[in-house]
Amino acid sequence: MEIIKEKSKNCCIFNKPELEFKENKDFSVVKEYGEIPAPNNCTRNLLKCNKCGALFLSQSLEWNIDGNDNYYTDYIQVKDIIEADKLNNQLDALKFRNKNNPMIMIDSDNTVRYIFPESNTNDEQEYAKELVENAEKIIKSIEQQESEQVNDQSKKIIDTTVKVEIDKNEYDILKKLEQEYMDFEFVDFAIKLYSGSVIPINHPNYNDDRIDIEIFGLDKYSININGQKYNINSQQLFNKIKSFVTNNLDTLIKCSKAQNNLYLNSNSYEGGNSSYIKIKYGQLIIYINGQVSGNIGNFCEQFIDIVKKLIIDEGEKTNFNYFDEMIGKIKDEKKTDLEDEFTKYCKLYEEKFGKKAYIAEPGGTKEQTINAIKICLEKDEDLLDKILYPTGDDDINNRVMY
Repeated sequence: MEIIKEKSKNCCIFNKPELEFKENKDFSVVKEYGEIPAPNNCTRNLLKCNKCGALFLSQSLEWNIDGNDNYYTDYIQVKDIIEADKLNNQLDALKFRNKNNPMIMIDSDNTVRYIFPESNTNDEQEYAKELVENAEKIIKSIEQQESEQVNDQSKKIIDTTVKVEIDKNEYDILKKLEQEYMDFEFVDFAIKLYSGSVIPINHPNYNDDRIDIEIFGLDKYSININGQKYNINSQQLFNKIKSFVTNNLDTLIKCSKAQNNLYLNSNSYEGGNSSYIKIKYGQLIIYINGQVSGNIGNFCEQFIDIVKKLIIDEGEKTNFNYFDEMIGKIKDEKKTDLEDEFTKYCKLYEEKFGKKAYIAEPGGTKEQTINAIKICLEKDEDLLDKILYPTGDDDINNRVMY
């Protein structure tokens, strides 16, 4: 917003230094600000040029000299009505001098010209310049205030948090979905499969035919099949599952795009069944609702069943109970082998030296006795007591050998 410093080519207003509002047809009054009380008899309006559409804040001064009415008008071009309103309010604070208010006009050479109703003294010229400078300062002040307000608004942090109360079950579901999103966000491959009856978790038949598989990587997964937990300690099994997904990727995508909730079988109520497939493959996320009737629902069921069989087929490698059982078997086998070896060397010792071998007390072991007997047989000397209960340096050295 500025006082006009350039001439508008198509604007007729600047070609007429004296205008009478009611008779002039070259512009229209957009908004009337009303009269300022005497002695000025000043009327302000927002004008619009009918030819070029330019907006001007006009200030018309009217007085009578020797019985003749005189009209003089100032014009300040503005960008829009809002700025005209602000400038009008600010101009009220300016000091006006009865008949000596200057008119701001633009000459053909694009220079500002100040027109006075009676005289054109140096004092009046200085006042005219002061008036224009004050108006420019007001305009700059308005623009600066607007700019600061915009900057302040941009710095403010608007809190859009809405407090919503939900019960714990809903909260747990939301937290699980949030965690699921984070899990899917940072992996290239992930698979979630679910199938089971819609019944409370404390129901005695809850685990019957229930499949809940979540695999985000070889080191991050959760597998529950019929209430039995499984581990993936085999890269081969992980690769088999991923390969199975890759081989059926086209079908998975087609089913995901073709499914329509209009064809849900609506049996996911309590006592019914629920199932779904959710896969992250690169940047692609595939979701298939097993509740959709027809081929899509059947495909979902078969897909989940095949992955389940892949895991169960690797049962001796993944079933956590298997590891416990294997560790127990190994311990039993070691125990059996040790017993046989101990019996064997005790018998050899008795046959060689005519007395029974023994386990040192306290803290002795069968392995210790076996190794001591081996030394005795190797040296063909009964050193069992010295080895198991060393007293001198030689005996200690013998024991160290053990």
